[in-house]
Amino acid sequence: MTIDPMHKWCDLALPYDSRVRGCLFGGAIGDALGSAVEFMSLPEIRSAYGSDGIQDLLSSKITNDTQMTLFTAEGLIRSHLQCANLVTSVRDAYDRWFDTQQVRRPMLSDEGPRTGWLREQAWLYARPAPGSACLSGLQSGRGSLELPAPGAIGIINPGSKGCGTVMRSALFGLLPYDRLNRPRVVPTSPTDIRQQLSPQGLSR
Repeated sequence: MTIDPMHKWCDLALPYDSRVRGCLFGGAIGDALGSAVEFMSLPEIRSAYGSDGIQDLLSSKITNDTQMTLFTAEGLIRSHLQCANLVTSVRDAYDRWFDTQQVRRPMLSDEGPRTGWLREQAWLYARPAPGSACLSGLQSGRGSLELPAPGAIGIINPGSKGCGTVMRSALFGLLPYDRLNRPRVVPTSPTDIRQQLSPQGLSR
């Protein structure tokens, strides 16, 4: 019998909620560590932090990728609890994240998709250098919910080469297969629809 080498890294006996928390916390901590050196070259990092590079968290500020990961989670939870369309639920969650980038404090709740627990959290109302592709994609309107064909370039920000989509899509790997109603291996996820669908961005 052949053993998948990934099994030594994955404890399949871990409770599902523990894996979800690990995904959220691991992503947030890694993103916080990397945010201070995101736009620095390796020589610049070593010059600033020594040969071992950055070794500790330098700031308690939340990053935009962590913000969007949390709103992705909220969209997935809402889709499950309300038996709603997954793509619609995640898209609506990103609209709520977009609200946090426009004002300094929580607004009065509106009806429908503009309500949510995360939208009411004052600490999320920060604008830590969000990607222009995300902002322009969300600002451009709802557009079509239809996913492009595998390998096709999306209609919004097709030239964007950012990799933020990949960073906030980890939670989709924890979804049961039948919630996606799509082949297990796909080139992208519903989080790309409103932001970016560039082959270069998806490959990073």
